[in-house]
Amino acid sequence: MLLPQRCSLIVSGDACQLSPSFIVSINAKNDQYMIGVVCKDHKKQMEKRLESLQAIGNVPKGVIQFQPIKIVSTNCIKGTDEDYMEIESKRKYNSL
Repeated sequence: MLLPQRCSLIVSGDACQLSPSFIVSINAKNDQYMIGVVCKDHKKQMEKRLESLQAIGNVPKGVIQFQPIKIVSTNCIKGTDEDYMEIESKRKYNSL
């Protein structure tokens, strides 16, 4: 899943420039709503803001969840000649 590169919280009119640490979602009845992403520094502030928005009915009532973001990197195949040669050497046959 592609996520934003920065925290979703805006503080005093300025967007937070920190990388996100958590995916913020709300579990309401049988539905789950992804709200955004937040950094470690703003986790409590985001929780308080969502609780106040739930109280006035602007976001669904439910359990607020903070799921830690796991960064996964891959060695992607881009389709270069080098990539094809590596695949062919590992598979023991020529794809051309």
